[in-house]
Amino acid sequence: MTHIHKYQRIYIGGRKVSKDKDGNKIIINVAKYEVFKCTIPGCPTYKTRELAVGDKSICWKCGLELILNAENMKLKRPTHPYCRKIRESAA
Repeated sequence: MTHIHKYQRIYIGGRKVSKDKDGNKIIINVAKYEVFKCTIPGCPTYKTRELAVGDKSICWKCGLELILNAENMKLKRPTHPYCRKIRESAA
């Protein structure tokens, strides 16, 4: 590894062709599996959610280094807590 990864949460899975009991071909959905993919061009790194916890990543807003944890891994593109927009209550 020569760089800090810039992870994005994606789902791997989709559809496959199968046969029903009459022998007809049908398309069925396959369970989706959550992984984190490095979006830096030329980097082939994919990590499962369990293995990505505690890894270094690049924040999508400010570009600085961050550590992946349960809070920022809920987002599609992990960011620092202070980089996120905070919605103010309409009072």
